[in-house]
Amino acid sequence: LDKSKLNHDIAEELQKDLALANIAGAAVMVSQDGEKVCDIRAGVKNADTGELLQPGTLFRYASLTKPITGAAALIGVQNGWFDLEDKVSDYFPDLEEMYLGKVVDGRIVAGEKARNPLRLFHLLSHSSGLLCGELGGLQQRLMPESAFTSCKDNVEYCGKHALLTFEPGEGAAYSAYTAFDVIACLLEQKSGLDYQAFLD
Repeated sequence: LDKSKLNHDIAEELQKDLALANIAGAAVMVSQDGEKVCDIRAGVKNADTGELLQPGTLFRYASLTKPITGAAALIGVQNGWFDLEDKVSDYFPDLEEMYLGKVVDGRIVAGEKARNPLRLFHLLSHSSGLLCGELGGLQQRLMPESAFTSCKDNVEYCGKHALLTFEPGEGAAYSAYTAFDVIACLLEQKSGLDYQAFLD
């Protein structure tokens, strides 16, 4: 492995992505045989504040955790803790009375009450309507930082404030993380462990 070339090429690609505004910031670390051969940070941690990335900056793994959470959910099913057809409100009562959202005069407002119950399989198949699509993105930008401190905080916030993009099971839109946070929170509830410990 040519460490110098690796570091040069990664730094160059990061700078291209920053220049094109594809990313606000990124951190890359490469390890080979237990030796750190590349450790590069570029850009900012927070595009709004301009706070630079620092060693130890934490990132959400986002989509990389989705297949892990899906497999973990199947372990929960195998253990008899729940069935994927179960209503989410069986475990999180605040998510029972969900409303569809819409944008009116630039504001997000509640529309009619959802007809379909939100089910666990909806969360895993991007068909929940929960904080997904354009409406979900708008709502996520308004969420306080405190809603992101744990999956439990995210679920509690959604139970009080989230509006659905569409009827559960009647549409599909990429769910950035909230739907999977609900599953992770359910696994914590049933296993008695925090999600990381459950995965270990």
